[in-house]
Amino acid sequence: MTNRGAAAAAVVLLLGLLGACGGSATSSADKPTLFKATDAGFSAEFPSKPQRTATTKDVTTEVRYEALSANAAEDVIVQYLASPGPMNGVTQTLLDQQMDGSASAVSGTVVSRANLTFLGHQAEDGVIRSPSGHAIRMRAFLVTAGDVEQYFVFSGGAASMDAPHPAYDRLLATFKLTT
Repeated sequence: MTNRGAAAAAVVLLLGLLGACGGSATSSADKPTLFKATDAGFSAEFPSKPQRTATTKDVTTEVRYEALSANAAEDVIVQYLASPGPMNGVTQTLLDQQMDGSASAVSGTVVSRANLTFLGHQAEDGVIRSPSGHAIRMRAFLVTAGDVEQYFVFSGGAASMDAPHPAYDRLLATFKLTT
């Protein structure tokens, strides 16, 4: 997958987050759901049953799982991209480009970023502020699995920078690779 392909996928991801934050109410029957995504090789707890979308372009497959919290105050997304062979570029550069491209996609600003190790893989966390004041927390990391490069991007959107992100925090705490 090209760097441009990852950036384009980030645009779709962030536009969905901004539209969902503070959006329509969900059913009070929605409850945290431990979900296993066999096609993307992970399990995690979402604030409600996630909706799945998938697209394939050339040889890259993108699978996206999105769920709103019960009060619709927070939106969480796990985006998974799989591409045969290694990604083009240095891992840190790809992670930096993800954060910068995501901020640019919403005309926002990266207000913080940190490099870390997540599940034994190099990762980057970022917080983006949109022009309307929405907060988007993100984590991106790469996993090589055999001859496939897997790229994960987590996003949690809330209506303001000081709003708590409990559903996003829970997603991170419960996320496990299953393949």
